Amino acid sequence: MKKRKRFLIFFLIGAILSGCQKKEDERSAWKEKTRILYFSREKNLYQENNVWAQIAQGLTEEARKHDNLLLSIYEQEDSKRINYAEQIEMAISMDTDILIAHGAIGEKVKNGYEQLKEAGIELVLLDGDVPESGRILYVGTDNVEEGRRAASLALEIIEGEIFVGILDEQRDVQNEPVASLSDRQEGFEEVVAQSERIKILAKETGLNSLLKVTEATEQMLENYPQINLLFCTDSITGQAAASVIKERNLTGKVHIICFDMTQEIKKKIEEGVIDFTMVQQTEECGRICMEELSRRTKNTETKEIYLECKIVTKENIAEYE
Repeated sequence: MKKRKRFLIFFLIGAILSGCQKKEDERSAWKEKTRILYFSREKNLYQENNVWAQIAQGLTEEARKHDNLLLSIYEQEDSKRINYAEQIEMAISMDTDILIAHGAIGEKVKNGYEQLKEAGIELVLLDGDVPESGRILYVGTDNVEEGRRAASLALEIIEGEIFVGILDEQRDVQNEPVASLSDRQEGFEEVVAQSERIKILAKETGLNSLLKVTEATEQMLENYPQINLLFCTDSITGQAAASVIKERNLTGKVHIICFDMTQEIKKKIEEGVIDFTMVQQTEECGRICMEELSRRTKNTETKEIYLECKIVTKENIAEYE
């Protein structure tokens, strides 16, 4: 009987030690993985397939292929988005190795970039590049170049003088300029400065809702009735501008250029209200990002990978899925 008790005690001790070792092995294996954090945004009524969701899909699909990556994605409600400072606080508290973010510029964000460096967290930027942030990798659109392409295409498709109104969402939840939108406008204005045939009459920035864009577009057309081109730096401004132009029966008289794709933008292209949109390779951006991180070492140099936008018009809209 005593032998059986001793055997049972030894068996229980062995099982406990074995379980502890298994948990320790699991913790070690977890620590061997590169811990990556990304903040996405939920789909909503006016952006049913937004850039953040598309990138998140690409990140997730590629992460499944790599055992050395541990990806965490937090989907934010559009009305409860957290700012860069809060994202950075979460990244630090979660013992993250790499934070994937969308590039922004401004003093508040600059301080956040410094905090990441101090915490030993590496930064990867998508959708908008900020080289001075200290990021180790950028994957996405060369937004300055795409702004140039947009202006050059406008000069090709519109005859005579072109009078431009610029509609720019431009700000994040901390009221800091978003790098991608700022760069697109910069590239567009570079081409404008080199041509005598195109002139910018008005700009509206900080338009972070459909209502604000709608009101700004209506006011812009009232103040400058000679405007015959609206350059919209993203899908929100593009959708709202298109609705105003259609309601005012100005289709064909006021041209629209925008970025990215939603069902509403697709519809307005088919109707001829939007001339073209410049669609980013967002899912591919996420996939390439994770592939690059899977083989990255401490000695890997900083890298930029640019993906060209696809120009979608009424002529090729059927090819777009």
